[in-house]
Amino acid sequence: MRVDLWLFQARLFKSRTQATNACKEGKVVRNEKKLEPSDSVQIGDVIQIRDRGLYRTYRILEFPGKNVSKEVAKTTYRDETAEEIVQKFLELKMADKLPRPTGTKPTKKERRQIQKLKRKI
Repeated sequence: MRVDLWLFQARLFKSRTQATNACKEGKVVRNEKKLEPSDSVQIGDVIQIRDRGLYRTYRILEFPGKNVSKEVAKTTYRDETAEEIVQKFLELKMADKLPRPTGTKPTKKERRQIQKLKRKI
């Protein structure tokens, strides 16, 4: 199965176009080799996806059907990302959601908080 199709069907990306673009940008890796959208994956392969500078690791357990629910799609892979990386990922997501009126720049305090979180990576 094509890697971009599997990423979309496993619901790791919202659209196949996003999965294809991630592959083209070198964000999808298998055995330290960047994957092209047309590269094949098999059951048992370990795929790494880079997001915000961190690599999330997934093992392919099975191939989903065409249209499966989100719950069924989650059973087709196992997330093998290390716990400390998951925590850093969540911290970065929270830093992106700092409350601030739209159209305004971050305050000096908010910039320091963001820089502090990014330095931990």
